[in-house]
Amino acid sequence: MTPNQPNDESQNLPLANDDQPPRRNILFLIVVILVGGVVPLVGIAYFIFAVFGSLGNISGLNTGVSFGLESRPISGNPGRFDPLLALPEITAFAGENAQLIAFHAYYVRLDGTMDMNATYTPAPHVEYRFINELLPPEDATPPAEETAPTYELVTIEVYHPGEEREATRVVNGETETYTYGSQGMIRIPEAPTESVDAVIAPKPECGLYQLWAVAVTQGVPQDGVAIIDYTADGYTFTFGEDTVLTFNLDCSLRE
Repeated sequence: MTPNQPNDESQNLPLANDDQPPRRNILFLIVVILVGGVVPLVGIAYFIFAVFGSLGNISGLNTGVSFGLESRPISGNPGRFDPLLALPEITAFAGENAQLIAFHAYYVRLDGTMDMNATYTPAPHVEYRFINELLPPEDATPPAEETAPTYELVTIEVYHPGEEREATRVVNGETETYTYGSQGMIRIPEAPTESVDAVIAPKPECGLYQLWAVAVTQGVPQDGVAIIDYTADGYTFTFGEDTVLTFNLDCSLRE
């Protein structure tokens, strides 16, 4: 039998009765229903993917830009994040001309690192504050040398990658709440201004583990976590509700 030849057995099939309505193929109807419902959904999903880059961008999780907030992964192991070793990378993310004002590291361990994968609440996180000078383009009008310098205050938040947070913003005079996510660190700039009341902090010289070593001699238990703040005035080491130690820029403990 060739592909175009009918099977001889077909000669014995009963003829269709014109008086009977044609039988509907149930499987065919199911296929039609599924295709009719799924195809539009696929089209919608493709549109969302094309516009937002991925479905995760809708909620702001694991995206490069989240409600206008730029986000990037943090280098190294999030479970052993060192706020000082990461400072050059964080500063570069803050801006080409960014200078450190302060940082606030929440829940630093004895070795000076933080576990960004920790599940307890509130979770470990760091907030860096920078002042960033915005340079006008070379072809600016008036020329750059005749233009007053412009600055922006920038906050870099570092916390558990993929964590979703809630914030508010004012739109057309009304306050609305929205959620945003981060790949690990997120850049939050403020409106540019010609005047900023901020004191630039020198490059930190003390490892956070050094502060911890002194704190242990003051009776702080080694198995806890501390809050460590740094500004142009030095370091503040806070453990629990009762222990607050202050350090000079040269790491020496203040009396």
